[in-house]
Amino acid sequence: LSPFLRGPAPYFPDWRWPYQLPMFSWKLLMPFITGAIALQTFDFFLHKKIFKLRYFFTASIVSIFAFQLSLLFASNQGVFVLIHRMINPLISGYFTTATMINTIPEFLSSFNTSFASYPMYARFHPPLDVLFYFFINQISLLLTPFLPFISKVSPGHVDVLFIWSSLFEYEKVGAIIGAVMTMLLSLAGSIPVFYATQRLYDKSTALRASCLYLLVPSLLLFAPLPDVIYPGIVASSFYLFTLGLTGKKLYWYFLSGVIFAAASLFTLTCIPLLGLLVIFYLLHQKTDVKRVLSDGSLFLIGFLLPLIFLQLFFHMDIFSITQKMLHFHHLAQSGRQYSTWLLFNLYDFFLFLGIPISILFFNQCKQLVKIRSIKKVREHALLTSFVVLIICIDLAGTVLGEAGRIWLPYIVFPVIITANIQGNWSQKNTILLLGLLVLQIIVFQLFLVTLW
Repeated sequence: LSPFLRGPAPYFPDWRWPYQLPMFSWKLLMPFITGAIALQTFDFFLHKKIFKLRYFFTASIVSIFAFQLSLLFASNQGVFVLIHRMINPLISGYFTTATMINTIPEFLSSFNTSFASYPMYARFHPPLDVLFYFFINQISLLLTPFLPFISKVSPGHVDVLFIWSSLFEYEKVGAIIGAVMTMLLSLAGSIPVFYATQRLYDKSTALRASCLYLLVPSLLLFAPLPDVIYPGIVASSFYLFTLGLTGKKLYWYFLSGVIFAAASLFTLTCIPLLGLLVIFYLLHQKTDVKRVLSDGSLFLIGFLLPLIFLQLFFHMDIFSITQKMLHFHHLAQSGRQYSTWLLFNLYDFFLFLGIPISILFFNQCKQLVKIRSIKKVREHALLTSFVVLIICIDLAGTVLGEAGRIWLPYIVFPVIITANIQGNWSQKNTILLLGLLVLQIIVFQLFLVTLW
């Protein structure tokens, strides 16, 4: 079965993800129990007419966080796999690099030449991933004196214990806090997803989008890699973009550009989304050329400002860094065939987007065939924009494999599109859809060897 999950890889070691059999015990009940509680939480708010949004966000995020932990608890890897994914330089590299930073100015000033020597994913990404865990470690320095039990924590797995024992006490605290914070921030992305969807459609659609987002398999299964944080940053930028699109205060475009720059300084994968925003704006907005230039200039200024700041004060050559990172990425994919991954990239992305979400998304795509006028195009502006984006980046061939993780920033848009279900769609159908997502996540986590 494994060749059909992630596709072939013509080099050693085999990149395909193999299956495993979970140890059958009472632990297997935990994800079903916490998953049922999460579904009950969603059902309560989807049916309730009036409630405070902070209650919805708090209850939904906490319930999904418990579900996520129970998945690991029931798996063969156990909960300590979170720490291993954090501290093992051969799995992520961000946390390891963060422990080597003396000062932020020194780190940024030397980034041009030093990032090529960073371990694993840290050499493929701009500096904000590493800085995020650096700040986590600074917080852990303050908290370590109040956590004396940390010295008694002893992971059972040999691989984890070996790296764990080499860390300072505050770094151990940082590893735990980093794993938890990464997971919580990834789930917090449901908040800007809600507000962006509400701005485009209505509250009921926004609630559905927020619930769907929290159960996207890739968002839960790839934690605590920082990739799971990216969609929330993209959603925040998109929400500010919609404020500018549907409001009169143009500074929203500037702020959207600033947030988008931050997302790009986490991962270069966000850059193609500029094309989506341009297409979406042109399809959605009925304005003259002056308005288009004004809005676009404000967004562009906001986007370029952080990059210019890094160039002026820390001499970071963003274009040179981007070229080198793309070169490293190309070398990492050497041996992979363009024709092979032309299909498997899309397969991988939509598989980890969630099979139920993907089915409904492709059902929505049928509406594009029926378009006969510019008015109809504007009605499906986001759908059209995303379809153009995903086809273009797939044909470009810049990514050959692991699209389920690498394209994580893009999940915001198919989630919003899928949530806008037309026709006779009941709340029971929504809960059934969410229940199928829960089942897919449980099966994937328990039977798939992931990131060990």
